[in-house]
Amino acid sequence: MTIHRPFGIDILLFLLLINSWPLSAQPKISDTIIGPTTKSPKPPDSIVNKQTIHTSESDTKESWREFTNYFRLDFFTSMNASHYINPRVQATDKNNYYLYYNLNITNQFHTKYLSINAYLFNELGFRHYIDSISIKNEDSYSYKIDINSPIRQQLNFNLSYLVKSQLWNSWEYRIDSTNQAKAILLSSYFSPGYIIYTGGFSYNFWKTAKVELGLVGGEVTKIKNNTLYDTRKENVLYGIEKGKRKQINFGLSAQLQIPIHKIGKFFYWENNSQLFVKGKDIQQFKQYQLDMTNGIHFLFLKYMRIGLRTKLNYDINVSEKVSINTMLLFGFYLSNKL
Repeated sequence: MTIHRPFGIDILLFLLLINSWPLSAQPKISDTIIGPTTKSPKPPDSIVNKQTIHTSESDTKESWREFTNYFRLDFFTSMNASHYINPRVQATDKNNYYLYYNLNITNQFHTKYLSINAYLFNELGFRHYIDSISIKNEDSYSYKIDINSPIRQQLNFNLSYLVKSQLWNSWEYRIDSTNQAKAILLSSYFSPGYIIYTGGFSYNFWKTAKVELGLVGGEVTKIKNNTLYDTRKENVLYGIEKGKRKQINFGLSAQLQIPIHKIGKFFYWENNSQLFVKGKDIQQFKQYQLDMTNGIHFLFLKYMRIGLRTKLNYDINVSEKVSINTMLLFGFYLSNKL
């Protein structure tokens, strides 16, 4: 005889079987609703593409209206005084004081397609003998403006304009026939003065440093004070004949500009160099003109600095020998970038 179960009993047995499974084998609500799954539906391709395009155009693309400006001011000064009691040599051991300073100003304005850089340098050093004369040791100033348009990474097309001269008169004291010291004027403001303009390429490194190669350009040498020819009793000075005020030479140039740059924990390096040669004298190394200033500095106590500054000059129109001047300076240092 066959026994038939009611249909409701079969449903009840099925529910009991489900509830008897281990808890680890049962799916959790949190797993299906809150937790991420590997089978989550992917957005359509159109949405993905739109997000990618939005990121590349809005977040990474630089606007031509955006710009950055870098300004740096460095000032250094050193002074000392000497007082003699019962000096051994009356002619040279005289009471005196010495003062020296140099000023560096750098401003760099950058946009996406153009950068304009301006540099100013000025230094002055003189020693004054009490109840006697003053001797000027250092006196120079230069300013430069260059415009750069990027070509590739740090490589730029470059236009530059450089001016350098001195601010104060330079004198030399000579003993005349009456055994008296006579002041002879050697140079003065823009006598001589130099203007170098070039067009070529530049390469940036260390953010603020650069090297330039001027493939097209020239150098203008000027003498504003024509009395130099009479006081120095010369008919030609700095390559300019008496009666003329300027001379223009076309040629090639190279410039290295390294504003004060940190190379160690307490050590800094700076360099400012210009090289120029006339186009027709490019194979004659004696005709090259070099003006280099190099400095290594040790900074301590934040505002005190010991520096070794070397100046090297060569111009066959001034002297056939290389002029080298090295100074060891200790003094007060101030910078807005410390």
